[in-house]
Amino acid sequence: MSKSCSLPPSLESLLPTIASRVTPLRFGALELKSDHPLAPLGRLGVLKKAEANPEAFSEVIELVNSYKDSLKSHLEASFEQADALEKRWSNEGEDVNVFELLRASFRGLNSYPQILDAIERCEKVLSHYATPHIAFGVLTLELRQILRP
Repeated sequence: MSKSCSLPPSLESLLPTIASRVTPLRFGALELKSDHPLAPLGRLGVLKKAEANPEAFSEVIELVNSYKDSLKSHLEASFEQADALEKRWSNEGEDVNVFELLRASFRGLNSYPQILDAIERCEKVLSHYATPHIAFGVLTLELRQILRP
């Protein structure tokens, strides 16, 4: 007798009661032949969603880039950009994932593992119904600390 296992397309597609009891597994990245900013992450599904809706993607990538740039600026500017990013995340559909774009934008930095941990902590607290404004504020403070020269 063989057992089958189905994998959900994303953690967000699970009921919250089930999502709180699972552990996400990140498989190795595929080598995707694309110049798209999400290609280095190697996640074909995420890449296809972004390519299917380029207008939404360009809007979010602009927000992510502004947020990333603000982390090296004044604290007030960082919080303003975090607020804009949080509002976009709150109204996010299935088109573009803010956290995937954050991961892609920081890729290649020496501090990438710490940045990934901070992003994953933010996602985790949001999955446990934390206040988004506070979660993004904490993420901002953590990223500023990590990126401090």
